Amino acid sequence: MDASKRRVGFRLIELFNKVGGIGTSYQYYKVNNVPVFIKGANWIPADSFESRVNHTVLSNLLHSAAAAHMNMLRVWGGGLYQKDAFYDLADELGLMLWQEFIFSDSTYPVDKPFLDNVAQEVLTQVRRLSHHPCIATWSGNNEINPLPWYKGHVQDWYTLYIDTVFDNVVKEDKSRPIRPTCPSNGFKTGVYKNGLPDGKPLTLVDQSDPGPGGERHYYNFTLCRTMEKCGFCTDISEYPITDFASEFGWMSAASLETMRPYLGEPSEDYNLLSAAMEDHQNWLFYNKQLYNQVLFNFNTYPAHPNATNEKTFRRMIYLSQIVQAQCIRQEVEYYRRGRETFRHTMGSMYWMLNDIWPAPTWSSIEYGGRWKVLHHMATRFYEPVHPSLWENGTHVGAHVANDLQQPWKGSWTLTVQKYATGSKVVVGSGTIVVDALSGMFVFNGSIPSLLKKGGCSSTVDCFVHWELQESDSSNDPLVALLWLSSLKKVTLPKAHITTTVAAEKDTSGAATITVESSTVALYVTFTTSIRGRFSDNVLFLTPGEKVVIKFLPWEEYTTKQLVDTLVAQAMNEQDTYTYELV
Repeated sequence: MDASKRRVGFRLIELFNKVGGIGTSYQYYKVNNVPVFIKGANWIPADSFESRVNHTVLSNLLHSAAAAHMNMLRVWGGGLYQKDAFYDLADELGLMLWQEFIFSDSTYPVDKPFLDNVAQEVLTQVRRLSHHPCIATWSGNNEINPLPWYKGHVQDWYTLYIDTVFDNVVKEDKSRPIRPTCPSNGFKTGVYKNGLPDGKPLTLVDQSDPGPGGERHYYNFTLCRTMEKCGFCTDISEYPITDFASEFGWMSAASLETMRPYLGEPSEDYNLLSAAMEDHQNWLFYNKQLYNQVLFNFNTYPAHPNATNEKTFRRMIYLSQIVQAQCIRQEVEYYRRGRETFRHTMGSMYWMLNDIWPAPTWSSIEYGGRWKVLHHMATRFYEPVHPSLWENGTHVGAHVANDLQQPWKGSWTLTVQKYATGSKVVVGSGTIVVDALSGMFVFNGSIPSLLKKGGCSSTVDCFVHWELQESDSSNDPLVALLWLSSLKKVTLPKAHITTTVAAEKDTSGAATITVESSTVALYVTFTTSIRGRFSDNVLFLTPGEKVVIKFLPWEEYTTKQLVDTLVAQAMNEQDTYTYELV
């Protein structure tokens, strides 16, 4: 007798979708009757060679997603159906999965042998995966709408996706919402209001005229194809009006520690436009765009892009990761603020979580598992209670998002702080109660007024620092920072950054690191060749302040090895560093 043993879970996931004009359309998930703002990223295959993707690799990546407060990953339709271990880990970590069938950006045949093969594929995967509570929704494909892909033969789209893919999905599983594609306006008939199949024929909402709102994929990285077309990704007027942002991204280079195995040490390929770097870039001209985005945002490149010394190359890598992280952070915060506006935004999933090879890509986690600057920032911008600041050229706004199922109570203090000295002046304060599953716009003030109160002559002298402290809590305060001017216009003070590593590891094997700076220091970031991650990174330091972080290893190491391989960088140019073992 055949037998199988499976873990199962019980929950209700619903997808409510309405297409309309500005202020009337919406798309959001409910889990066990609770509306959930989706915070996540897109998942691609974890290696070019699937045989190398073992339980350790998957565990590292999914635990990293959970550590960044993500609640959903989209299993991209241009990749692979994942191994059983992937879905088991997602169940254990409480990560929901948007599971696509593996069709992407193309037309496909509709002859009987092919359709029979597709039917068997769908049945096999739904039967294999449907017992997993992590599967939140079935999606037909990646970016294949009837128009424009099937223009002139739209019936072929219906034959493949409605009559074959979803006909077999619905036969096997009526317990989950279904979506025709990504992005999509959804089904018009064939589903209940909560997105679950109702057994009736499936038809689509008109895809030719989605109108404002709706689910969106959006990229503005291509603005930097030339310097003349470069734009500040932090300009919120550029972002789309959308109910659900399921794909958006910026590119950055991977760390030298990740790329060194194929670049060599030392190497003439230690520059962005070298043959090896171009060979590992799968988008034409995109390494030049990386160079342009750094030059545009920071008005600096330590040397010609073809220079090959390690210090210069590390600087370029670091600055590209800062741009990527800042761009994604600003966009995510825009979407989180959209929950309380006419946009009704209820989802943010950036492109992409993980990497298939060690190269300049869109990921927040490098091939091999190292966290980029972006992933460290994701632990903040996806935190359950998150403060954000923004400016529109004339005013500064402040907002708190609260994804908790209870109100958040606390006090806030807004200060204007000087780059040169770190001194700050309080320009606003108060107490707030942010309703559960909601958000609150807390402050709005004119930039000239803030500068005057802070004793600043211009926007290049000062920045805004917002701190929130939860009532009756010993938790660290929540912090948001806002540069009032592009950092390329700001002269940052020279910083001496001291890093002290405790000689003895703690009981878990982690190393304790104490960091301090002689001046205000921005985006202080650590890397090491030892496999592992830092408990916190991309630090903001003020004079005399000591920040304690941990190095969390994934392999055996000594604290001396950590000191010897530790590399720190900061936005402050001409900075100097001291590393000590005590």
